[in-house]
Amino acid sequence: MWHSLHDRPTPKAVSVPLMFGTFVIFLCLLLLSVHFTSIGQGAFLAVEPDSLLAASSRIFTLSSGPAATTPTGGQATIPPPPFHDLALADVAPRIIDIKQPAHILPAVQNKGNTSEVNVQVTAVISRNGVVLYEQAQMIKTIAPGQWVHLTFPQFAPTELGEYLIRAEVVIADDRLSNNQTTRILRVVDGKPDVWTKDNPEDNGDVPSNPWFWSPDLWVRNKDDGGLIHQDPIAGVPNTVYVRLRNRGDSPADGTVDVYWHAPALATHCNDWAYIDTASFLNLEPDEVRVVKVTWIPPYTGHTCLFDVVDSPLDPYDRALECSPERVPWDNNVEQRNLQVIANSRPAGSAVDAAAVYATEVELVNVYSHDKNVDLVVKRMTFPLSGTVDIQLPDYLFDRWMAHPERWDEGVQILTPTQTIRVTGAISATIGAIPMQANELAMVSLRFDGPVGKEYEVALEEWIHGVAVGGIGFQWIIPEDRTRWLPLIAR
Repeated sequence: MWHSLHDRPTPKAVSVPLMFGTFVIFLCLLLLSVHFTSIGQGAFLAVEPDSLLAASSRIFTLSSGPAATTPTGGQATIPPPPFHDLALADVAPRIIDIKQPAHILPAVQNKGNTSEVNVQVTAVISRNGVVLYEQAQMIKTIAPGQWVHLTFPQFAPTELGEYLIRAEVVIADDRLSNNQTTRILRVVDGKPDVWTKDNPEDNGDVPSNPWFWSPDLWVRNKDDGGLIHQDPIAGVPNTVYVRLRNRGDSPADGTVDVYWHAPALATHCNDWAYIDTASFLNLEPDEVRVVKVTWIPPYTGHTCLFDVVDSPLDPYDRALECSPERVPWDNNVEQRNLQVIANSRPAGSAVDAAAVYATEVELVNVYSHDKNVDLVVKRMTFPLSGTVDIQLPDYLFDRWMAHPERWDEGVQILTPTQTIRVTGAISATIGAIPMQANELAMVSLRFDGPVGKEYEVALEEWIHGVAVGGIGFQWIIPEDRTRWLPLIAR
């Protein structure tokens, strides 16, 4: 053992091979200054020695961000490894009436970063250890972030009491902690089914379509019991009405939570702003009842409305709160995104006079992954003589035009103004608009139709071949021109 620096042996001369080896190591350490990055999601490893000391100390940083340029002018990319994670997010119902067989409704979400194909989902119902129901379905493909809702055959119980319902999804290399859901299924003799209409023809069955055109949710500027929706007025009390229905065979008690949102074709999870809660007691079978809450809006103009009905024997499905298809798959939830526009003919106007209406709505990628979004226009009763023009933001229009997967149908692109004009007699689609994860974009709309007539048109947002939102526009001839205010519902 050395007791001091002077006790250490004198070093010998360094040999030539050792010097050469040291030089090679020095060059390798310098090469570590090259930055390796990756594009898109996932992390990249960047080795950033600011000096030879930093390199020899082997300091590494883990970060994410845009691709860096290598000394040769290219991009060094390390793609993220595949990550498989299919979650069995929910299985419904929770309570069924012994007299009314019910469909079993599993919901699956892809929480990984890889598309999965030929995925099997199973549902098993048992009682006291005896299997009474066993079914399976296949999901052909499910993209990252996507939800898929399935409808299994009906289950017809023969006894009252509690059953065990288990749904499962399995793929290779999957996380096994969330691919199975087990619930208690209660079978009762008589239960309420409280619901609200998602569209004028809705009968309460799920899924509904369209689901953003509810006639059972509306605003009045005063608490006057009027049935025609009015755009809210900021800073003063307005009244929101909700029409409840019970298609079950027993009375219901419960609550209605009411929310609002700025005009948008779709919304992110938990984006809705709470207004208030109304309570109801003893809603009888086949009864229709209107409840109300008071609301002081922050601004005047169109807003989207949303409500959730909850009852002890007919609870809303909390597991679907972040599903883009929450509304059509739960008749306890409704949404209104319908704008009504006054279209009376001004005195002395020409027969062929035009009624021009312009507005803006948000186009929303509801997923935390980059997605291709389809914007669909359904002409419905909007006259062929009228025009519907759409303008994307400049950056999004340029991105769409350069996108190799872009497509369109029933539209004309007016290049000088970047206007997209609807030409389809029935519908039109701006297909595969490339949107980044959770991206919002304001879309401008311009309608030019005849005055003095009533007609309607709808816009819908689709991702993965499924409608994730929409908005309707109705032109009406108001009965009372002096009191009428425009309206929008979702």
